[in-house]
Amino acid sequence: RARSRDRIEAIAGRYFSDGERARLFKADDTVSDFYRIWTSKESFVKCTGEGMREISRADTTDCAGYVIHEFEVIKKDAEYAASVCIKLSE
Repeated sequence: RARSRDRIEAIAGRYFSDGERARLFKADDTVSDFYRIWTSKESFVKCTGEGMREISRADTTDCAGYVIHEFEVIKKDAEYAASVCIKLSE
């Protein structure tokens, strides 16, 4: 379900880092980028073991030691985003 720009701004203001908000608001398609950033944050906090309770502290613009792959899946009239986070070997 697509979110309104006001709702996206409210969620970004609460959960996104300064860098993530900058990326979001300079994007051509704010809604698509919102979902890409959100799924990246979600995969990152799960990969680090911090879990969803730490999603507002996670900053996907600065995740040294990890690689996040973002995917966009378009099926008929719907667009989906998914991300996978991988910890680099030490």
